[in-house]
Amino acid sequence: MPRLLPQLIAALEKQPKDTPHIPFDIAAFRPRRKSLYRPVPPRPSLNPSRHNKSVLLTSDNPITNSRLYAQHKRLPPRMALAPRHVRVHNHDESRGMSEQERQWWANPYLRMLASPIRKCIVTGQYIPSDFLVRLGPMRLPLVPGQAVQHTTLIPDGLQHTKFTARRVGRAAYALCSRTAILQIVERNAHCRVTRHMKMDANAAKWLADRVAHLLRLRILQELELLADRLEGGRACTGGNVILRRLTREEWAAFRETGVIPHEDALAVVVVPPLNKDSTGKRPTASMSALPLDAPGPIPAKPLPPLSTLHYTASGATRDDQVLPEIQIPLYNGLALFPAREQRAALHALFLRLLSIERTQESSSELKGKASHAFLLRGNADIVLRADVAPTAIALWRLRLFEGQGWEPNGWIGSGST
Repeated sequence: MPRLLPQLIAALEKQPKDTPHIPFDIAAFRPRRKSLYRPVPPRPSLNPSRHNKSVLLTSDNPITNSRLYAQHKRLPPRMALAPRHVRVHNHDESRGMSEQERQWWANPYLRMLASPIRKCIVTGQYIPSDFLVRLGPMRLPLVPGQAVQHTTLIPDGLQHTKFTARRVGRAAYALCSRTAILQIVERNAHCRVTRHMKMDANAAKWLADRVAHLLRLRILQELELLADRLEGGRACTGGNVILRRLTREEWAAFRETGVIPHEDALAVVVVPPLNKDSTGKRPTASMSALPLDAPGPIPAKPLPPLSTLHYTASGATRDDQVLPEIQIPLYNGLALFPAREQRAALHALFLRLLSIERTQESSSELKGKASHAFLLRGNADIVLRADVAPTAIALWRLRLFEGQGWEPNGWIGSGST
């Protein structure tokens, strides 16, 4: 430390006094993506009649200089590219997405299918990672009188990286399904991560409940990040409304026809405000990653289905059957978040998003009394304001985990282990 202080004092004295002091500049330390792309020269002819000496003696021959002809991909396009962000990486220049690319990027189902491929330890199949749950090993503390320290599996990477970083090291992947998590013990599924682990049925049930809790928490985190992005992003122009309430007339027409009258809808979530308890207070919103203290009172009536699929207006009137029309999920808030604390947080986040949209003068579409149904939209123009696809993916992953969206003879029923 005594040797470092004189150098620090000398560096501060050299700095001009009128220069603003910036302790940390994130732009200077943020890593930039590197590009290996370079133009490939035309492949020369290997015909001996066209060379007055051996081909191996030429400088651009593809035999001894094969690296000159190696092809590399360009940098992926960016969502919105300002002129000051245009940088040239050797021969590769960054560019913005076209309208068609933005339409693909706004589709949550294409994003899920394009996720990295991983192997499921339950079915033994290679599946996109958005359809899987990452499980990491964790050593349990020693119990008095226990000689061997056991290791168990815990969910890893389910929360957003802004809230909790993903653990570094080996991990296993299981199908995003409660049934698959419970079958880890029944099928004796092992890999190099779980080879020396001992899990019983109680541990598997705890793991499934923990995964369900973190999947619901991820939905709340994505909504909070979406609200933060809208507060500091572009204002709403035209019909680029991300979240709005369906009017009572629209909700009545939907219940009668079963058709969602919006082609760019991603999801519809029905969340009524929570009632007061016996003490006259409403539940406090909670976004804690810790397990809930109490599951809450058992409802007198059975819960409705977590979600149902419905066509949009264009899909209901479509005549051709070349490709199946996309169906939009309708989520029931009571089954989506059985815990009152989390459901209160969901309703509060929706109200926050609505207040942001009203501030940006986007509430002109709503004519009439509002219902308890919230419409989440996304398209090539909306994605310039904020990326709504992660929120739709988080909702769909919870739907998959609770048993909806899987075919009877699909990945769950066709396991090889």
